[in-house]
This record gives sequence, structure tokens and C-alpha cells, in this order.
Amino acid sequence: MKIHGIDSCDHTIRSIDSLLSIARHYQAFLFDQWGVLHNGLTLYPHVNATLEKLSGLNKQIIILSNSGKPAEINRQRLLAIGLLPQFTQHIVTSGDVARWALSVKHAKVSTFTSKKLIWLDSDYQSLGGIEQDFTHLDDYQAVVLAGLVEDQSHSFYLKLMSEINRRHLPLLCINPDINRFTPHGIQPSVGFYGQYFQSLGGLVEFIGKPDSLVYEYTIERYHLTQPHRIVMVGDSIHHDVLGASTMNMDSVLVRSGIHKSLFDETESLEELLNSWHQEGLPIPSYLIDQVK
Repeated sequence: MKIHGIDSCDHTIRSIDSLLSIARHYQAFLFDQWGVLHNGLTLYPHVNATLEKLSGLNKQIIILSNSGKPAEINRQRLLAIGLLPQFTQHIVTSGDVARWALSVKHAKVSTFTSKKLIWLDSDYQSLGGIEQDFTHLDDYQAVVLAGLVEDQSHSFYLKLMSEINRRHLPLLCINPDINRFTPHGIQPSVGFYGQYFQSLGGLVEFIGKPDSLVYEYTIERYHLTQPHRIVMVGDSIHHDVLGASTMNMDSVLVRSGIHKSLFDETESLEELLNSWHQEGLPIPSYLIDQVK
């Protein structure tokens, strides 16, 4: 197992070939799902073996996902693609955190509590007829965007955001991811439309990485008292790495995930890292090709 240092933006990013090489520094490993553990259809080849080795070192393994769906649905999906059952026991989703926040009337969602909500998810039934007639939105006081119906077009969701904004309805976006893995390649995700709605001047609140609430919820739920002993393993600089940085946690950026084309197309790693630095984004603590 090797660790190589890369100097960029006055920081040293360590390129590692295995998570085991840094395991002694951390008590808890937080893992993103898509692009890190699997591609939506298939579990990546070294995932189970790596998690078994980390578990054997008494490391706490938690899956922290920007999924609008409950943990149990994610658990069933992970089991179906081959993740070992013992690693599906500790899952935190942004959807569950949003449901919890609404139930306890957390200050972050004060705009949405005690309002009649339409909860838009990935099934047609959740659309409540608005796919045929946007006037159905008039029956609601606020909108939760949790997922996207696979068969609905990009133009439909752009129009939907415009119609929600025209009615001055607030939007709770509970999956801030900008892009998502699909059988047809990388496509816009829920967070893309949340940001589009915001660009129209709409009132939007985001729950999910990089927002601190999902990390605070996870820390409290699992009694993780030392942030410097937690490392976030993800594939998004804008969500996993940024979120970890705001919580003073270290991060491992997986190169083969959502940013794979950037890593492949940029002439040098230093150039890519410098461009992120110029955007005001944090630099990951470590780089790794894949979970192993």
C-alpha cells in the first residue's frame, strides 16, 4: 500500500491505492453510494472485501447518501446488487433527515412545517396529476422535490420549476446532487432543478450533502464525537468533499466516479485541483482510483 504526495494550491493531497493505508487515522468511514460503492446497477469489484477489512479493524462504516428515499429502500437496493448485509445496517439518507426535520419542526424547514406539501418522487403517482395539468399545484402550499420520474423529460422538470415559482411556492430539495448515474449515462439530478428554481428567484432549501444538517444528524445518531477521526469517502467535490470540509472532516475523493471525465480530460491533476481551488472549493485530503 502506497501513499504519494501531490502539492497543489499550497496543500498536499495524498494519492492512495487503498483505504487500508489510512485506516489507522480514523474511527469512522462515511461512504457515498453512487460512483463510490456502485454505478446504480453493479457493485464495484473490491467494495465488499474492503469493507470487510475495515470492519475487521473495528472501523465504523456508515453509508451517507443524498437519496430522497428512506434508508430501507436503499438497503434493499444495495442488497440486490450484492453488498453484504452487515454493511447495509447503517444508512443515513437526506430523505430520512428531511422527514425527521419536518417531524420535529427543525428551524431549517420552518418554511415548510404546517403546510400542505406535495412530495414529488421517482414514481408517477407522486406527481398527483401535474404531469397533465399544472393547475393541480394550486392545491398545495409548498413542494418537496425528492426524486425524478425516469420517463419524464428534462423540459418537463424545467417547466415544472417555472410553474412552482410562478405560484410563489417554496421548494424543499432533498437531494442536492447535480448529476446522477443512469443507464443512459450521467443525467441532471434533483439538485440541478433545485438550483434552476433558485436561479428563477424561487425560495428553496436544500437538505443533503454538502449541507451540514445531514452530517450533524449522523454524528449525533452514531455518537461520533471526534470529527478529525471521521473520513468521508465520495466522488463529488461539490457534495462529499465540500460537506466534509465544513464539518472539519477529512475526505477521500474517488476518481472513477462522477468526475471521471474531468480527471481523464484535464492535462494534469494539478490543473484540475487548482481550478477547483479557484472556485473556492476545498481540496480533498486523499485521492483514490476506486474503493479498495
